[in-house]
Amino acid sequence: MLGTIEEQTFSEVVDSAATAQGTATICGSRKYEVLDSTNTASTLVTVVDLGGGNYKVVATSSNEQFEGSHNLNMKVTFVNYPLATSAAYP
Repeated sequence: MLGTIEEQTFSEVVDSAATAQGTATICGSRKYEVLDSTNTASTLVTVVDLGGGNYKVVATSSNEQFEGSHNLNMKVTFVNYPLATSAAYP
């Protein structure tokens, strides 16, 4: 519905390596983005960092041309994770 704001909160993903090490950020901080069907960052849906490993996905539309169904993906990347080709790689 035009002008409606939808929100969904979620917590940082924790895997078995992070659990074993006792930290959710064993591989560094993560960046969350919502991408549209062309793998472009969505302007309709954003991810807000609430701090403490908590996030909120916010969807809003103020333009009728964007109303309807959309195929979206959430992209999760490690901000400072060193690649094997990097001198910073362990």
